[in-house]
Parts: sequence; C-alpha cells; structure tokens
Amino acid sequence: MLLNQPKYAILDEATSALDLGNEERLYHHSIKPDLVSIFTANC
Repeated sequence: MLLNQPKYAILDEATSALDLGNEERLYHHSIKPDLVSIFTANC
C-alpha cells in the first residue's frame, strides 16, 4: 500500500495483531486524499 500507491485499499483485520502505537501509525499513513481505505474488524 505504501510502495505502490493504489487508489483503493481494503484491509481485513489489519490491526488485530498490532499494539496501539503501530495501529495509530497504520491509520496515519492510510489517510491520504487520493486513497480510499476500508478497514474491517470483528468486535
């Protein structure tokens, strides 16, 4: 996602194994004006 710069990113349970700091970094790098990000999670 960070290397190819796609228009869309669908991340299924992408943060389930991350600690809070790395989860925040992932969300921070996913917020771009030219990228549609869809995150899914089980609650």
